[in-house]
Amino acid sequence: MPKKIEKKPLKITKNLGFTQDLLNWGKLNGRKSLPWSPVSGKKYDPYKVWVSEIMLQQTQLKTGIKFFKKFIKIFPTVENLAKSKLENVLSVWSGLGYYSRAKNLHYTALLICSSSNKKFPKNAKEWEKLPGVGFSTAASISSFVNNERVPVMDANVLRVFARQLMFDEFIGSTALKRKILPVANKSLPLDSKEMPIYTQSIMDLGSIICRPKNPKCELCPVSNYCSAFKTSNIANYPVRKTKLEKEKKSVNWLVPYTSDSVALVLLKNTRLWNGLWTPMQILSHSQLPESASFVKKFKIPISNFILEISIWSVSCTNKSSYKSAKWFNKKDLLNGAVPSTVKQALCSDKFFL
Repeated sequence: MPKKIEKKPLKITKNLGFTQDLLNWGKLNGRKSLPWSPVSGKKYDPYKVWVSEIMLQQTQLKTGIKFFKKFIKIFPTVENLAKSKLENVLSVWSGLGYYSRAKNLHYTALLICSSSNKKFPKNAKEWEKLPGVGFSTAASISSFVNNERVPVMDANVLRVFARQLMFDEFIGSTALKRKILPVANKSLPLDSKEMPIYTQSIMDLGSIICRPKNPKCELCPVSNYCSAFKTSNIANYPVRKTKLEKEKKSVNWLVPYTSDSVALVLLKNTRLWNGLWTPMQILSHSQLPESASFVKKFKIPISNFILEISIWSVSCTNKSSYKSAKWFNKKDLLNGAVPSTVKQALCSDKFFL
């Protein structure tokens, strides 16, 4: 916990000095050449902004940009996305993780294109009604696309305000978000036309300057307003909970194989990798075929737990004996709707293919 510092009751007022200094910094130093940014003088494309915001949920910017370019090349419009099969969308998404995001994009594209006018939402409340779009994502999209005066509340922004005002509530908590929301509202520019640059600037500030570790306070354009900086208490904010050890879960993967292919099954009604092709999951060793051979064991972090996977192989001479499986050669495996973990496990070191 941070050291105790006597604080005066917080009086929320418009902080236009903070806002103007941030805008001035953003116009010079903010990210302006992102692949979803419009050409100078043009408006933001709602489709590209929406796709980028969904991709950047749980994804770092560098990775998001790489996948965004690939995704937009294959699905350049919402109509292209709606017309595509879900399996094709999942295949393009493979490697990015959190596949529910891709499913939500595809389902929403179908919803948008099912209407005759194909209109995107006009404000954050409408955006928030779409699958996979929460308060902060809706605010971010609408501030760019609709110039709406609504505050984005992503992790970067929460960190900026938690340090600015030394809020003691834990990062990620509802209590902290509630406390920051009125402050964030008061910090919005008065001119709605400045909302796109403001939103980009405050997110960039948290990402580039006000970083979780080793923040660059000497380069911060709003350090004059930061209580944590002025009291040399920056390392203690935002307040973090002690991390709990992740639960471990174990599973056996059975991989029937031939000289040039492996058999995978389609997962249905599962929380992890639903709608994707993976090896057959065997819970108990006793259920493994006698001819199965142990190959290797590895661990991967999955959200809030650690998955320990043991791979077993079994040679197959009759593919029809696995009626529920689909056979993948190396090209199919790399290009199909297969989790990146499976691709790496079955293609590395000439494991099977």
